Amino acid sequence: MPLTRDQISEINACVAASIKEFFQNDTFIDMIVTRVVDKINVSINDQINAAVDSVKRENVFLREKVDALEQYSRRNNIRLFGIPEEKNENIQEVVIDAFNNVGIPVTSDSIDRLHRVGKSLDSSKTRPIIIKFISYKSKHMVVTSKRKFKGTKCSIQEDLTVPRLQLLKEVQEIVGRKQTWTMDGVIFAKHKDKKFIIKST
Repeated sequence: MPLTRDQISEINACVAASIKEFFQNDTFIDMIVTRVVDKINVSINDQINAAVDSVKRENVFLREKVDALEQYSRRNNIRLFGIPEEKNENIQEVVIDAFNNVGIPVTSDSIDRLHRVGKSLDSSKTRPIIIKFISYKSKHMVVTSKRKFKGTKCSIQEDLTVPRLQLLKEVQEIVGRKQTWTMDGVIFAKHKDKKFIIKST
């Protein structure tokens, strides 16, 4: 049987009264407010996390960029290890003799500047020598001839940035020193007759 107009009016009045009662109920209002605040907090947290992730990615990118630029600035440099250190030494003459004695043709004209690295705190340790060549060609010739130092106390290594040097040491601990090398700042490793690029430019 269909509802009469009075019954419909009565039902509407009851619904309206119930809704009004709900909105006048502190517990109900607190629940609504809590849910709204939770939604807002979730949204804000998501935005903050997204912003933090973006900054982290940009920071990694910038650090990689700075490292690449710094490594490029060292492209004409090498480090020479194992040269005995003497008081009042003529370091350029000592270095040139060390190269020429193993058949690597280096002259004073090919060297821009050179110096020992670090402070002489322990006389029992020989400080390495950093050498900057006038041209990349001269530096490349020396690096590709480094095997000529085999059997001597001397060795040479490219002048790597701190992050690359640390990475090189970590790789050497895994596969061994003889299985790792660098060229123009790029770190290579060999494992089971396969060559891997560990760090590119």
